[in-house]
Amino acid sequence: MLPGEPWIGMAVALLIGLLVGLQREMVQQPSRAGLRDFLIASLTGGVCALVGDPLFTASILVVLVAVTLVCSWRGLTPESGMTTELALVAVFSLAFAAAYPPLAVSRPVVVSLAIVLAAALEAKRALDRFVHETITAQEFSDTIRFLAAIFVIYPILPRGAYGPYEFFEPRLVWLFVILVSSISFAGYFLRKFLGAAQGLRLTAALGALTSTTAVTAALASESREHPGHTRTYAAAAALANAIQFPRVWAIVAVVSPGLAARTWLPFATACLAGLVIYAVWSRDSPEPEAIGFAADNPFRLGPALKFGAAFSAILLLMKWTNATWGGAASSWSGALAGTLDVDSVAVSLSRMAVGGAVAETLAWWGIFTAMASNAVAKTAIAGSASRALGVRAGLAMGIMLAVAAGTWALAPHLA
Repeated sequence: MLPGEPWIGMAVALLIGLLVGLQREMVQQPSRAGLRDFLIASLTGGVCALVGDPLFTASILVVLVAVTLVCSWRGLTPESGMTTELALVAVFSLAFAAAYPPLAVSRPVVVSLAIVLAAALEAKRALDRFVHETITAQEFSDTIRFLAAIFVIYPILPRGAYGPYEFFEPRLVWLFVILVSSISFAGYFLRKFLGAAQGLRLTAALGALTSTTAVTAALASESREHPGHTRTYAAAAALANAIQFPRVWAIVAVVSPGLAARTWLPFATACLAGLVIYAVWSRDSPEPEAIGFAADNPFRLGPALKFGAAFSAILLLMKWTNATWGGAASSWSGALAGTLDVDSVAVSLSRMAVGGAVAETLAWWGIFTAMASNAVAKTAIAGSASRALGVRAGLAMGIMLAVAAGTWALAPHLA
């Protein structure tokens, strides 16, 4: 132990008590534990650390907990809690860790935890408002289910591949369910906290993180109510479908970094083309009242399971066509499946490209044709509202796809 080491440890311990004690002193009633109590608790924790006797430390901790419980019981009211008493025990523990010589290298972490503790205590009003006013019970429940899908269900799924052509891998399927669900989950809360209802542009862009088909359908529905704003709704549709390109590329990048490295430029130029179309069409166009997407749950198991089933079915279809007619057939099977779901096709072909079952060039064209067939379906949805909207939406998506294909064709070093 260095000569000044005990003093450094005790100084850090007292700093922790001072930091948390000041926060408690400023916000609570005088009858509750304050600055002096927290300094005493941190001093006691530091002394226990220097003594280094486990029995002595345990005895002091038991006494501290008993005293805080008694004091809390005597002053407890329906409006009060045990936050201060628990913070007192936490300060003792942090002070012990700060002054304990074998943990000297961990002092920056201990101080960081003390700052986090003080910040959490200080944020009481914001946290109460967040829990009681901002987050609904349904959103919290769905967040728990979303976390369970990641940390509970995924680890217990069996490893290995099953079925014809070994198309079904439970852990892999669930991993991609989590991936796509994460995009929808993030999009939901972005719309909620950024206030998507304040503008058509923000609503369309954030909604595209979940489903461009759903966005196009919502825009078509709204355009029936505002027939004089066809150009504006077509611009919003162009923006949403421009966002689809980086979203699909992000999925490809997670599954097949090599394929993503070869396809980033076509995806980027297509997105840029869509943004230019949006900028031109939305110029000087009055914006109607923003559409309000239905407040879907952040995480719904039904759509997630449907995606997993679609992914498995599409992967089986593509492996069968690849084994029967060769890799060139993947583009046609991708076009067929793309009318239902582009993400499933992107995941399936990217996975096959990683395994070498399909060349990266064929995987790219399969994803491209899937996006093209999906664009045809969305054009039909837009056209169901009005011919003008269908023409404009189809033109925008056609230009983006043409730019993507042209970029790939004019960059032979990528192919």
